[in-house]
Amino acid sequence: MAVSRSTRVIEWLLVAAIIGVILALTAIFYGRMAEDVRRLSFETTAEHFRVGVTAVRVYTYVHRDTEDLAQGIELYAALPGGPQRLAPEIPTRAFINEHGWPAASDSTKTHSSSAEACVQLWYALLQQPPRAVIEDATRGEYQVSLTEQGLCRYRPKGLSQPDAHFTYSPVTGAVTLQSE
Repeated sequence: MAVSRSTRVIEWLLVAAIIGVILALTAIFYGRMAEDVRRLSFETTAEHFRVGVTAVRVYTYVHRDTEDLAQGIELYAALPGGPQRLAPEIPTRAFINEHGWPAASDSTKTHSSSAEACVQLWYALLQQPPRAVIEDATRGEYQVSLTEQGLCRYRPKGLSQPDAHFTYSPVTGAVTLQSE
């Protein structure tokens, strides 16, 4: 009886050790998986931003002779398949710069580059976008800044790669992803 009882205790300790190892490995894999999901979400957001920029560019090219583009483009009504706002009665407009690319969603920012114009573009071009704030702010999922070259820089918070970001050039329309 004593031998049987000590064997059971050893078996239970062995089972507990195996469960502990499995839980430790699961925690490691979960952490990697969560990081992969955050990285993929960032890359998908950058791609959606690029598609929004391209859609506005195509619209302006097709309608350059038939509409007064100086008044801006009412997004979501004008773009086929464009994202729908939660409040569709409030139109979002994008204003086109002299190079033919979206520069701001406020007509006063059409020819000026600022971090505020970059934030406006973020909300104008993306459907249900993550919250974006100017770089100095502490809240928000993305920090937005204007580089010395006049590029809008969108940097996600919470990635293990501290310099992961994508940039948008209102001059060339290029959306460039930097994730490594």
